[in-house]
Amino acid sequence: MFLQLFLILLGLYLIYNFYWKRRNLPPGPIPFPILGNVIEMFRKPVYQAGIDWHNKYGPIYTAWIGEIPMVVITDYNLINETLVKDADSYAGRPQLSHQLTQSYGKYS
Repeated sequence: MFLQLFLILLGLYLIYNFYWKRRNLPPGPIPFPILGNVIEMFRKPVYQAGIDWHNKYGPIYTAWIGEIPMVVITDYNLINETLVKDADSYAGRPQLSHQLTQSYGKYS
């Protein structure tokens, strides 16, 4: 009974993680559950992982930092068209730099 329930919940989690969350995002490397693509970023320099993903998936791809998707645009003209000419669409979006530099206590 417990094993069946566990297998059903595990199956639902895997379907949610590998299909449902990724269905409307650009293609990208397959993330590991909970860790995302962080392991791939630490196996080689981050910039080399980005270059490899650009060559494999094109100028727009999705990388996962843990459970958080990050859509990456690597072409200058596409960045200009998306983020400068259509800036009003992205005005209320959270900034990644703010999330990375946020302090959480005395020693952070």
